[in-house]
Amino acid sequence: MFSSKKVFKEVAVGIIALSMCVVANAQQKGDFSAGVNLLGGYGGNVTDFGPGVVLSYNITDPIRVAGEFDFLWGINDKSTSLVTLTSLWKEGSVYGHYLFPIGTGYLYPLVGAGIVEMTAKVKVLGITESATLSKPVFSLGVGATGVINEKFNYSPEVRLKIVEDSFRYQFMIGIAYKF
Repeated sequence: MFSSKKVFKEVAVGIIALSMCVVANAQQKGDFSAGVNLLGGYGGNVTDFGPGVVLSYNITDPIRVAGEFDFLWGINDKSTSLVTLTSLWKEGSVYGHYLFPIGTGYLYPLVGAGIVEMTAKVKVLGITESATLSKPVFSLGVGATGVINEKFNYSPEVRLKIVEDSFRYQFMIGIAYKF
């Protein structure tokens, strides 16, 4: 039987393993980069997908901080002839990475904290109602950094997002320009 969770885990592990095999630029104190991300996640009966932007800075050689802002749209929203349900997540977070050189690449654990704004809209018989709430979000995960060329790198990540008493998994692949 097809399991989206199993496929998600296999793809995430494969991309991280591949990233560890590529040649990586040395990450040094003062390195700064800006990039874009594609994210997908599931958990708590929500599956979503969307873009994000990220800025990262190496405080020391192994310690990097990243600020990220993401937009995620629900892809399993419900719709019938009478009722339509849509959702949107906006999240701003700050992450800390500790870079470990593995072979010729970098692998890093990550921790993060931020705010997520969740908006749900329900349209019943042509009448639309919406509700928005903001909650703190905490993240734990792992990522890797690989090099495309001297100025561009890419980073896949797998994250566990914790919002109050619920959690969800998120996968991210990003590309960044190193200044």
